[in-house]
Amino acid sequence: RNWTAYSMCSLRLQAMENRTFYNYGTNQITVDIKKDLYKNAVCVEITDFGCGISPENLDKVFEPYFSTKETGTGLGLAIVKKIIEDHEGKIAVESTLNVGTKFTVELPTT
Repeated sequence: RNWTAYSMCSLRLQAMENRTFYNYGTNQITVDIKKDLYKNAVCVEITDFGCGISPENLDKVFEPYFSTKETGTGLGLAIVKKIIEDHEGKIAVESTLNVGTKFTVELPTT
């Protein structure tokens, strides 16, 4: 199970420098990938510089069926969290309104 996570991250690490930038209109997204030798883990940080998530919604973003979008199902982040946890990983979110949001994914390499 961990081999899959390690392989995906290893391939991504080989394919890029330490940081990748994406621009979607006025919103910039960065992806940072780091290997944590002390934890035997790969850490992926995905940061956007958009509108952020309100404090009252921040604790709910991984709950199934929670969405602030009219057409959203609220399943995306719940599924992402489940997949990461199935691979013995962790996901966390930090956000500041009108500044941006950072998701941190940690996956074991062993």
